[in-house]
Amino acid sequence: TKLLLPAVPMVACGEDMLVLDGSERFVDVSGLAGHKVNQLRIVTAQALITTHKGDAIATFHQMALLGKGRSILSCIQMESHGADINEKSRLLPGGKQRILMGGYQIPLDINNGLAYLRYRQPTSQELATLPHIIMTADVDWNPSIHDNDIDDAETFYDANDDSINHGPFDQYGEYRYRTVAIHNTSCEPEFFDAVEFLDYDDMVDELLDLWQPEHVCNTFGVNMTKVANCKPDFNLLRPLFGWAPSETIKRTFSVTTQFARGRVSDTLKQQWRSRFPACNVKRRNEPVATDTVFSDTPAVDSGFTAAQLFVGRHSLVADAYGLKTDKEFVNTLEDNIRERGAMDKLISDCEKAEMSSRVKDILHALIIESWYSEPYHQNQNFAENRYNKIKAATKRVLICLGLPQTHGCLP
Repeated sequence: TKLLLPAVPMVACGEDMLVLDGSERFVDVSGLAGHKVNQLRIVTAQALITTHKGDAIATFHQMALLGKGRSILSCIQMESHGADINEKSRLLPGGKQRILMGGYQIPLDINNGLAYLRYRQPTSQELATLPHIIMTADVDWNPSIHDNDIDDAETFYDANDDSINHGPFDQYGEYRYRTVAIHNTSCEPEFFDAVEFLDYDDMVDELLDLWQPEHVCNTFGVNMTKVANCKPDFNLLRPLFGWAPSETIKRTFSVTTQFARGRVSDTLKQQWRSRFPACNVKRRNEPVATDTVFSDTPAVDSGFTAAQLFVGRHSLVADAYGLKTDKEFVNTLEDNIRERGAMDKLISDCEKAEMSSRVKDILHALIIESWYSEPYHQNQNFAENRYNKIKAATKRVLICLGLPQTHGCLP
């Protein structure tokens, strides 16, 4: 069983995983194992896991190669790639003790209050026959992108939220649901007022002082983990670039994608295509906006009543692909990438077909960013504006050629 810590911002690969590929990128990790570790290489590793559909191969990209001990996995890094993680024990209310990723349900073990993912190194036969699950994205991982400090406590806390379970006792330890009986008495009863003798405000202030972050770290020995990217030492890379000047290598890094990874092994294998899909397609080097348009008149050659429009944001090159249903969007996306190249960013609105898991799989594999317009603000999509010009030009051609016009298209 391997440790799964939500507090660790970056996965650390130990000696219990099969290391496949490595890059020439390194990170410095402070707080790992209670000390600072420098120059950890970024690698890709695989492990055999158990799911509700049987055994599968889990692939972890962007791991810091520690090379010893147990591997440590990061919840937030997997969640940023689409994983749904519930590391709460099933013995607690709402606990599911599982990871949902790519249609697979992966169980977790809870031991001594920590969540563990059970896996082992796969064999060559298992790598070739079992399905593969991508657990983390193969892009440079920056743990700070999800940083979110609560600055305004009054906005964060909803004092009027009745769904919060306040518990049967208040902050002074008094039971909330006492029964109050009203009665008359001939003389005023004597009673002992505990509040008069105990200053609860001072006690609460003392407790709050004890729970300040600096006191918590000193009391429980919590080590804050920090990950920082290392600037590559281009002098060390000169033998790999024919002893070119380090400044030339630096400029080469700044204008290249660097999507490929090198094997962490001295054994070379013959391959006809790169094992990284992003390296097997040409790049378009521009954002591309897309939108679906519909017509009440079917096309004369194919009978299509819808089309998917792709417009280059800089080149303004437009491509249209016929559709019978909007679920074919993933097919048109692959066709456009095959013909024009992989775009830097895909701009679209909030249609479900354009935000499906199949589309996200292609974008993740080819390292394509995505941008969606706000709901009910389709005008933010550049393809909407461009489509109006294409529609006007099409009508002008139909009029000049004396051809019958359609009854109209709706974006």
